[in-house]
Amino acid sequence: MLGVTLAGPAEVASAAQKPGDATNYQINATHTGLATGPALSNTMRRLWVKDFGASTSYPLIVGNRVFVAARPRAAEGVDPGPVRVWAFDRRTGRQLWKSSALGHGTATLAYGSGKLVVLHSNWSVDGEHASLRALSTTTGKASWKRKIAAPKYASIIHDASKPVTVHGGVAYLNFSYSGDNYVAVNVATGKIKWAKYATNDFSLGQAISGTRVFYGSDCNWAARTLNGKQVWRDDYQCSGGVWGTTSVLSGTRLWLHTGLRGSRVMDARNGKLLFDFDSTDVPAIVGTKAFLTPQEPHSSYDVSLRAVSSSTGAKLWSRDPSSDTYGEIIAPPVATSKVVYVTTSQGWVLGYSTTTSKLVWKGKAGGSIVPGTDHLANEGSAIGRGVLAVSATNRLAVFG
Repeated sequence: MLGVTLAGPAEVASAAQKPGDATNYQINATHTGLATGPALSNTMRRLWVKDFGASTSYPLIVGNRVFVAARPRAAEGVDPGPVRVWAFDRRTGRQLWKSSALGHGTATLAYGSGKLVVLHSNWSVDGEHASLRALSTTTGKASWKRKIAAPKYASIIHDASKPVTVHGGVAYLNFSYSGDNYVAVNVATGKIKWAKYATNDFSLGQAISGTRVFYGSDCNWAARTLNGKQVWRDDYQCSGGVWGTTSVLSGTRLWLHTGLRGSRVMDARNGKLLFDFDSTDVPAIVGTKAFLTPQEPHSSYDVSLRAVSSSTGAKLWSRDPSSDTYGEIIAPPVATSKVVYVTTSQGWVLGYSTTTSKLVWKGKAGGSIVPGTDHLANEGSAIGRGVLAVSATNRLAVFG
């Protein structure tokens, strides 16, 4: 471990955002999946659904708008068209705008400084480079765009499929080619604030709070948001076999999801290992509880919802939706202070009490959902402004 520095309380506090907005993957810049603002009703119904014919990304909710990246299918038997970003009225589903074509591949979204930040990536198609752009939330027009590439390999396609994160007016992203690369970009101007190229860190999506940005997977490290200077580092199994999506920060706990088993919780102040956990996806954190989605030991398919102590990892309760014919859980959970929500392969969205584990609400997103197949990238849900928005393979369903 190098250069250990203890972060002060302000450096590991919850990320600031307007109450009720879902501005990043898993709702906020710390990716806890915990919503603020109005609670959701246990009698809510499906308000609207949009079927794009093919892939959708996780949604964002900002003010009166729901944003999603989609790659609609042009016609039956025809490959999906280019990715676009869409904006809808959160209550009525009325389309407000769609962006110009970004290209083929994947896209991830985040919001900050009044702009919608879009990271587009396609490392498999010649001529389509990873790019970052800022869109107007009112019109969908781009105020700036820049290619994302390592300087020595600017003509090569790079993989930038992990979620972009925006915090404090800066967009943080990482991408792969000839090592691992990390970039911080000013949202207002599109200018690079700092960058680290061609490292061997094997780290994934970033969680940001205060003056620290936390990266983690096989190699785990914290850096200063001001200049990217490393604060601490842990090289546990630093071999490149990364599977997770992003880091999750709650208080002084850093949750690092690396795959089905062997994920780790570390002290965000110094990188010290606290305990391990098992989960197919990133957890949602609600106060003293963390909500995981581990595979059931008797099955290679069933995925349960498990509540554990966020301090020790000790199991509190578990529910297995597949045993109730709802299908297995296929996306990371999101939550309010009272209810945790999961999406299942049979198209159900289920809400469980965070305290009693009782099923208190259910809704149908429509049809079956196939995890990891024909998804745009990083499937998920969002809670904001009194609605729940769910990415369900080719559909976006909104409940309220």
